[in-house]
Amino acid sequence: MLEILLKKGRKFMEKFVALICALTLVLSMSACSKNGTETTQASEAATETTAAPVETLPTPSEEIPVVTAKPLYGDLLDNYFDALLQGLDPMDYEDRGLNYLPGIVKDINEVGYCLQDMDGDGDTELLIGSVSDNLIYAMYTMKDDEEVQLIDAGERNTYQLTSDGVFLNRGSNGAASYGYNLYAFQDDEMQFQDALVYDAARDEANPWFYCTTETWDGDSMTPMETATAESTVADLEASVVEIGFVPFAQYTA
Repeated sequence: MLEILLKKGRKFMEKFVALICALTLVLSMSACSKNGTETTQASEAATETTAAPVETLPTPSEEIPVVTAKPLYGDLLDNYFDALLQGLDPMDYEDRGLNYLPGIVKDINEVGYCLQDMDGDGDTELLIGSVSDNLIYAMYTMKDDEEVQLIDAGERNTYQLTSDGVFLNRGSNGAASYGYNLYAFQDDEMQFQDALVYDAARDEANPWFYCTTETWDGDSMTPMETATAESTVADLEASVVEIGFVPFAQYTA
């Protein structure tokens, strides 16, 4: 009986020891697996931290300029544009220091402007005029950074540009007295060249004269043959070129 019990006890102990060994092995493997996972996660985190790219801000190749000044003749153009929008009268234009003819026309589609280098010196002039009639109402240039008016036309004192760059100025004192002054724009000034004058009050039979003064002084007037004078006037009229006036209706203040 005792021998049987001893055998059973030995078998029990062997099973118990085997169970303990198995539990120990399982616990050991679990611990290793946990440590391995933590190590792998830590390694991956470190790799991700190390591999993150460093962002750099782009450096602009050049600085953007800050524009504070208005465009050339900007204030003057704004003034004409505003006067046309308001439909001001000629006297109101004069009060503003502007040519008064747009105040007679009162049509924002008919009054225009042109920016052009008129004498080839690299500086831009401003012309104000009639879009359809091709008449110059006013002309401005820049001197010492200031706007200077060179032409100030009137109802009986008109200006046009000829193909050779000469300004043709028609002036009239009435049906019996009128003339054509020629001006060259040089050195930022309108320089008088000569004139053709019709003055029937002076000589009704031979009313045409060649004149060397813009005020048509009597001592500066030389009689001309009528046919020669009329042919010269016709040539001048034919040489007038069209100025590409932009209507103020297209202007943006």
